Amino acid sequence: MGRKAKYTFEQKLQAVLDYQSGKKSAADIALELDMRKRGDDRIREWTNLYKANGPDALNPKEKHSSYSKKFKEQVVQDYMQNGLSQNELAAKYNISSRSVIIQWIKRYNNHMEQRDYDPHPEVYMPERKQRKKN
Repeated sequence: MGRKAKYTFEQKLQAVLDYQSGKKSAADIALELDMRKRGDDRIREWTNLYKANGPDALNPKEKHSSYSKKFKEQVVQDYMQNGLSQNELAAKYNISSRSVIIQWIKRYNNHMEQRDYDPHPEVYMPERKQRKKN
């Protein structure tokens, strides 16, 4: 079973086009889409992804993205050495949100090792409960 996207491709594309054309502000679009806090930031993230990678970057993902330790280190080094913002890095590397990059930078600054993503499906699967027979 895949994950369900909060916003469809069509909603994202229309939001980006409205924002780029200047028809609506990011805050107005976020309000229309009933986005919570920082919805306007999400609109700008979609716009950056669209500009850098085209409309395909707005397609909902069926599962969470996984990034290797080496890739995470590369993104953090790009941030440290080239001074790119988290939004620029997200667009450049087609990462869905700058918050992911912020977590990697925090790990780096706290001298914590970046880890490979190693999902354990059993963590997400509830155990079956045995029925009591009366």
